[in-house]
Amino acid sequence: MEDPGASSATPNGNPLEGAGVGRLRWAVNSSEWKPAGEKDGKEFQFLVSLIREPSERESVSKFVRFVDQKRAVLSRLLVRRACAAVLGLSSFKAIEIARTKGKKPFLRCPRPPPERPDLGNFNFNVSHEGDWVVLASEPLCLCGVDVAAPHDRRQTGKEFDVFETFKEQLTEEEWRVVEREAASAVAKRMAKDKALLVEEFQEMDDPEADDFAERYDGVGYASGTANTARPLNQPVGYQAFQRFWSAKEAFVKARGDGLGFELNRAEFRFSSVSESSQTYVATIVVDGEPAPLWRCFQQRLGAHHWATVARGPTQDVVDAHGEFTRTLTRPTSSFPPHIWEQELLRESSPFDQVPVGFLVPPDDMQDYVAAGGTPWWCGPGHMPVPSSLGDSEAAGVKAEAPAESAAAGGERSRAPSAMSSKDSLVDLEDRGNKHFQNKEYQEALQCYTAAIEAVKAEATGTPTGSELYSLLLSARAGCLLETRDFDAALADADQAVQLDQGNAKAYFHKGRALEGLGRCEHALECLSQARQLAPADASVEQLLASVALKVSPK
Repeated sequence: MEDPGASSATPNGNPLEGAGVGRLRWAVNSSEWKPAGEKDGKEFQFLVSLIREPSERESVSKFVRFVDQKRAVLSRLLVRRACAAVLGLSSFKAIEIARTKGKKPFLRCPRPPPERPDLGNFNFNVSHEGDWVVLASEPLCLCGVDVAAPHDRRQTGKEFDVFETFKEQLTEEEWRVVEREAASAVAKRMAKDKALLVEEFQEMDDPEADDFAERYDGVGYASGTANTARPLNQPVGYQAFQRFWSAKEAFVKARGDGLGFELNRAEFRFSSVSESSQTYVATIVVDGEPAPLWRCFQQRLGAHHWATVARGPTQDVVDAHGEFTRTLTRPTSSFPPHIWEQELLRESSPFDQVPVGFLVPPDDMQDYVAAGGTPWWCGPGHMPVPSSLGDSEAAGVKAEAPAESAAAGGERSRAPSAMSSKDSLVDLEDRGNKHFQNKEYQEALQCYTAAIEAVKAEATGTPTGSELYSLLLSARAGCLLETRDFDAALADADQAVQLDQGNAKAYFHKGRALEGLGRCEHALECLSQARQLAPADASVEQLLASVALKVSPK
């Protein structure tokens, strides 16, 4: 248990990849976020303003310590960003979050559409402790999540004996496992320390090295001169205890009990999925009876925390008012047993580590930057690119191709202007195109965003300015499509179309974004318009035919 192991928070993944299926795993390191001015700063206040529900905003300010206020804001933004991502929304304006009597958050409206039965039970859960704030969501299973921090990161300021404080919370068998793992960890630590100390004595050519080795008791003293180690005391005992506690919390949070469930009623039996990545799956016994419709998936988070995701059946939800239950449109009892088992046992992917800027919806990103925040765009994705979109002109804004090419630089040559002659803007365009060509999408997005900011003030002043602004937005939309951030790509492409209705590439990218969001009928309209503007472009024709089949399959 003392080996820090590998982190399951992956900073380089695409956190939006699971949005299409409603299965997300996100983690924010709240300890690393240090907003200027703390709770009174512009960045923090702006993020609070994104929380629409007054009661939820007010609950943030009720925490005394700023560290707790940060966690409260991040957890609420995680929930709203997850809902927006799954629903394909670029802002939080339409999203309404409610809570059960047991304080389990859920999406009141809008719910996934009826034509998406695979998202019929979309629900989520959040947890925060120590360095991390985490979210997990599931499309069909009840979902609970918990993150457990080591004692020195809990920031409670209280020392306690694990066995005495929590002796009623674990079952007898669970305590035996804790004692066994804690004792094993102590033995490993003692052997390691002993070897190091003996090596130091030998290097000093100390004649008492062998005698010291025989008398060493694991705390740096000879036996009889110091207290013996107590395996269940901090910190070793708590490290062994963490996993059970996290699993119990995730289970109760999935059900929605709050504090009403006695934790020792549930016993967890872990088996290893991967020792190298320290991931485990657990079956559950409740009141002495197996609960085969439940599973817990556990993994390391960072070097010292544990994160657990619980999945369970809809009939086990605890919802006094019934409102959350009514959002679950596909009861577990309606699934054939083998189908439910497949869903229950699906791999629980590692958590994607996301920065605070990721939690801001695309429509509010510019205002967030103005408040002092750091913008975020997704890293490289895995979406295949049409062949004619494979070079820098696919996203670039410096086109020399004929006007009829929408995919391969169909943004039409623009007339010289004071705006386009600025060296800084040209440099940003060139760098963005080069980064895109090298598939360095994060860097390309930064360049295109900087270029957009540079022309924004003058963009709508003249027809040429509007056209340039449209080209830059469509360039960024093309880059966002490569990261599968369809909602942000749609927002940029839609604005680009409004600014210049002759921008074939903007229509093309808007069609791609709509297809990615499952809105194929609307995608067909945009792609048809792109074909009218660029009738010779093979990529437009190819995608148009593909989307047409989805709308009217033969």
